[in-house]
Amino acid sequence: MNLEFVDIPHVHTFSHEVAHDFMSALAKTTDMDLFNQKVVKKFIEYKWPLVLKYTIRKLFVPFIGFLLFYLVYMNEIYYQR
Repeated sequence: MNLEFVDIPHVHTFSHEVAHDFMSALAKTTDMDLFNQKVVKKFIEYKWPLVLKYTIRKLFVPFIGFLLFYLVYMNEIYYQR
């Protein structure tokens, strides 16, 4: 049995300054080998379900609503004018 853990205080919450700085540093890095490290992989896997839910709810659903509205407008309302 192998037990490994990393203790980085305040990184697990989105609202803390340390977490914001850490995520900003990951977003701005040009070193792609950084993402091959086990610690960074596990951190991203831990955060992904929350980010996925936010992305779908705040970005994808409004886009689908806009797309449906645009299709109805262009094919029904604009075409009949």
